[in-house]
Amino acid sequence: MIIRLRLHPLQRAALSPTRCWLLSVMLALAPSVYGDILFSSGTGLFAESDGQVLPLNTGFLAHNFLTASKDGRFAVFSSPDPTIGNGTVPSSDIYSFDRETGSTRRIVDHMSSVSGGFNTLQFVPATAALSPDNQLLAYGVALTTRQGLANPSRGVTLAVAGADNGIITDNPAGLNPVSDSLGAAFVGIDWDPDGNSFVTPSYVSIQSAMGTPVDLPGIVRFSQQGNGSWVQTPLTTPAYFNNVLPPQARTYIYPALSPSGAGLAFFSLFWPDVLGGTQPVTARLIVANSDGSQPSVVFTFNPGLYPAGLSWSRDGTQLIVAFGDQFNAGTGWLPSADVESAVIRAVNIQTSSISAISGIDKGYFPTAADPLPAPDNDGDNSGGEVCFPVPLNDGGISMICL
Repeated sequence: MIIRLRLHPLQRAALSPTRCWLLSVMLALAPSVYGDILFSSGTGLFAESDGQVLPLNTGFLAHNFLTASKDGRFAVFSSPDPTIGNGTVPSSDIYSFDRETGSTRRIVDHMSSVSGGFNTLQFVPATAALSPDNQLLAYGVALTTRQGLANPSRGVTLAVAGADNGIITDNPAGLNPVSDSLGAAFVGIDWDPDGNSFVTPSYVSIQSAMGTPVDLPGIVRFSQQGNGSWVQTPLTTPAYFNNVLPPQARTYIYPALSPSGAGLAFFSLFWPDVLGGTQPVTARLIVANSDGSQPSVVFTFNPGLYPAGLSWSRDGTQLIVAFGDQFNAGTGWLPSADVESAVIRAVNIQTSSISAISGIDKGYFPTAADPLPAPDNDGDNSGGEVCFPVPLNDGGISMICL
């Protein structure tokens, strides 16, 4: 935040020492360390700023896998199509909400289809995130085929599209859908500040404890090269322990880069029964260098609490986390959070303390963004200002704009 103090010489002369002290106090007041926090809930989309929470009228009730543009202007989310009524499961589209104009625009249009009068195809996006210049959109999408409403088969792909038209320009992970039984592929996407790469969970090949090849979700950096191709660099190494019964696993989800790009935060999930789901996961919040080196556990959650979003505060000192009860459909513990139970909290990176955020309790998919500029009150087209009335020695009032 750049603070500019513009005083006429007569105004400076009219300020008493006491009033100068008052002005210095006002100058010391900084915006929230979190920035603006956008988040989803069961009743809509909301924005918190300095403890005040306001609804954002997007025209939709569901705001899944919410992200914010780096400048804080755009909120990107997915929302399901209306039910068709012929038994076809609706797909979800990707939208961008402009916080400055209050308008919502569809970027990617998905439509469920029926083939052979029986087989259905459904598209449900995972996370979608705008590049720092708001020109590109990276997103994951799950393709589910069904025989009527039975026998679902699910694969996930990663796409990069133009943010203005939704036309896909690249498939950085390849064209073939990846099986995603753990529901982690491309759940959480964050661009590097340089705009040339992003991080996201993707399946990587490892050796199990018994020496057999296994594909499990780890955090991967996708970097675009000068020739337009994409290079995948694993930043974490998942693990599969098939030398015990039931088999256990360690996977990763929801990566987030620090505002400077130097730090990387993510969740590590330990699965005590990765095949049968008879026991809940244990989630750990981890901070590392941006290349995945020197990882450090910041916070360990109680078993049965499942992540529902992660973001850095704009000053880089806090992690904004969402978590809820791990979903259990009666047949075992599933790889998702029950969002109705989800809450949002702040975790201090240095002290590992967890605390509530003023104005926020229930919610999920939190994303911290730079506050929108204030109106240009002095008419000099210099950007947003905050103006204070300051009494002068001669009894007059002067407006001091910061």
